[in-house]
Amino acid sequence: MSKELYFTDGNNEVKYLDTTASFNLAITQDGSAFDLTNATAIDVKVANDTGYVFDKSIDMTTITQPLAGSITMPVDAEVMNALVPDDYTIEVWVTLSSLITPGSQEGLTDDGSTTATTTDSTTYNAIFPSDDPQGFSITDNVMSDSGDVIPVMSLDEFQQEFNQLKTDLTNQVSTLQGPAGKDGENGKDGATGPQGPQGIQGPKGDTGQGLEIKGKVDTTSQLPATASEGDGYLVAEELYIWTDNVWKDCGQIRGPAGKDGATVDETVAGVLSSGDVVAGSTYSADRAADKTAANSYADKAATGAMNQSNTYTDNTIESKLKALNPVSGTIVPIAPAQNYNGRPTIYSRMGNLLTISGAMTPTTATNTLDLFQIPSTVGVPVSEFEFLCQGSSTAVWTLTVATNGRVNCTRYRLNSGNDDFINIQPGTWLTFAFTILVN
Repeated sequence: MSKELYFTDGNNEVKYLDTTASFNLAITQDGSAFDLTNATAIDVKVANDTGYVFDKSIDMTTITQPLAGSITMPVDAEVMNALVPDDYTIEVWVTLSSLITPGSQEGLTDDGSTTATTTDSTTYNAIFPSDDPQGFSITDNVMSDSGDVIPVMSLDEFQQEFNQLKTDLTNQVSTLQGPAGKDGENGKDGATGPQGPQGIQGPKGDTGQGLEIKGKVDTTSQLPATASEGDGYLVAEELYIWTDNVWKDCGQIRGPAGKDGATVDETVAGVLSSGDVVAGSTYSADRAADKTAANSYADKAATGAMNQSNTYTDNTIESKLKALNPVSGTIVPIAPAQNYNGRPTIYSRMGNLLTISGAMTPTTATNTLDLFQIPSTVGVPVSEFEFLCQGSSTAVWTLTVATNGRVNCTRYRLNSGNDDFINIQPGTWLTFAFTILVN
């Protein structure tokens, strides 16, 4: 159903402050004049490109031919006081007491008599046109100010518009977020500065859930449907941890391949048979009477003193372990990192294996934190190493050991259902214990 609105005489322009003019309008429905017999009120709504401005009520006594759908809108002082020179659009709103008009077939019985109806207070609005509104212009007169004219509005309307604009801008600014930038290149290592003073002890954090590796499965489909917070499973070489009711892939925990271990220098050239040792078999071992490494089993075999049940202590492995020359000591943190609660960071080296453990925290909030420098006198890492470590509560972080011996903390996150990395706050508990290969 289409509703149309027209200027009957084509006149849709009037001079500013000319209060003798009027706009002659016609409203139709599906091309036929709209019946205004049941109309109780007619309002002409006026707007410009900033929004609704004004409405003009039509005097119903001027509707002398309601069946023609004709309306005259006087452009009087009321209109001119509300409007300024500008382009406007209009809609005609007709309030009806009934949708049944005299002469229509609605409400008639088969014999032509009207059906009884009850009186109620229901009213109806018909809005013309049903598509784009019609427009008119108020043009400048010779007395008009030149330049832009601010549309007239009441103080209440201005306050309402201002408050809405303030709310919209606040909401837009609060949600602005650009895309994440690319990671910058690592800068050159600076010289190690002097250790700063011991900071004040922070409040004790909540006890974390911890991490407990429950077992190993071949595929993620074999993971349990549910688990306790902090439970972990190895899927191939990936560690999955149950956090916030979902399994999260925390990456590989496999270290690099180790070097070949030391061999034990022992040979048994013969075979024990019938409780005897075949002549020519040799074994470097302690003897009760003689600790010469070149002794053979043949002399005991000759006296029958040795058989398969005899036990001998081989000192070769013990001597090689002693040759590894184990050493240990402490490592000083790099500010703003400091030892947590004054607990020292300790290291222990045995051969090419270096183990370091401790707990640290920053004195200022930061998104990456150099923890300490492994002295070259202690050992030089054979390659770069990365370890996934537990932080305060359910937080996790990545510990990286560079080939130059610098150890730092990166990618700290709370494991709270998102993958955003956050700043490491003072008092955060950064615990670690790792073993690497060094030269």
